[in-house]
Amino acid sequence: MMPAPPKIWKATDVHTLATWHSLQIVVWKQAPTVTALTDVYKATEALLVHHPDGVAVLGIAQSGMPLIGPEERKLAAAQLKDFGARMKCLCSVIEGDGFWAGATRSVMTAIMMVARPPCPVKTFARVDEAAAWQAPLLGPSISPALYLRAVAEVRQARVVG
Repeated sequence: MMPAPPKIWKATDVHTLATWHSLQIVVWKQAPTVTALTDVYKATEALLVHHPDGVAVLGIAQSGMPLIGPEERKLAAAQLKDFGARMKCLCSVIEGDGFWAGATRSVMTAIMMVARPPCPVKTFARVDEAAAWQAPLLGPSISPALYLRAVAEVRQARVVG
């Protein structure tokens, strides 16, 4: 039984943003925009109010999503620096195969090199791999199975507005 359902903050054509316990989940359907990254920043700030000991982030880039632009890349790096030690861990899932997935993973690596987050960071190709790594870092009550159920609920959120 899931302790609490994810809270959906936003569901747009660009991304779905949710929080669940101390985890922020962002499913990117299109390349991040400045507006979407601002949404993520605000949700992270709010999550930190309830979890001052730190939060975790799961970002999922769906297969075929365009690459993030240079302005957005700089903003994402600045946001990671700002949250600093308040991050428990950061996990990225870049779904898909071939050139797109490889290029996107390279961009993610570049962002991490610039931001140098003071927390564990991993990139995966599949959400189940991310669940096995990240769920134990969230606390003893969060199993990989519960984590996967929360992600599935976020993926089902309908676009609003």
